Amino acid sequence: MCQSSVMPSNSFLPPIQAKPTLARQRLLSGLLLAGLGVFTLAASAQTAVQPLSASDSDPIKLGWMQGFPPPADKRLSAADGSFFQFPALRYSVAHMREFLPTVEVSRGLGAASSLSYRLDPAIDALSFVPTGAAKSMQWGASLLQNYTDGIVVLHRGEVVYERYFGALTPEGQH
Repeated sequence: MCQSSVMPSNSFLPPIQAKPTLARQRLLSGLLLAGLGVFTLAASAQTAVQPLSASDSDPIKLGWMQGFPPPADKRLSAADGSFFQFPALRYSVAHMREFLPTVEVSRGLGAASSLSYRLDPAIDALSFVPTGAAKSMQWGASLLQNYTDGIVVLHRGEVVYERYFGALTPEGQH
């Protein structure tokens, strides 16, 4: 015997239809959009506080996980979620293997290839207008504005630009 609805046990809720009607789909869509609107309002109210700049949120300056043991107010943990909250997240992404189990992915069986360098210092001074902005900014400034931890630019097989910020180093993983 085929049932067209499922009744949750010990519930006063009406039966849930196996195939939602168009009216129910529209109602659920409206509720979802209303919920997103409330979430957006709450999020915009929370963003009224100006976040720390990239320089002010630098994990090295803030002293996350320094010393042994680290001071209680500088200790990060996966168990309580503190490692995944800004500004601590800037430290955590460069030290994720210290918080959670990870898997190393092999680069393959062959020898590593060397990259040749032809760094171009003029790249930092390149100007552009960011999407939605009225005025231009320079490339170097944009990296801090976007909380960039590290960037490598290759052009025709050569490294032409390389920068690291915060807790990320050339040897580090992100």
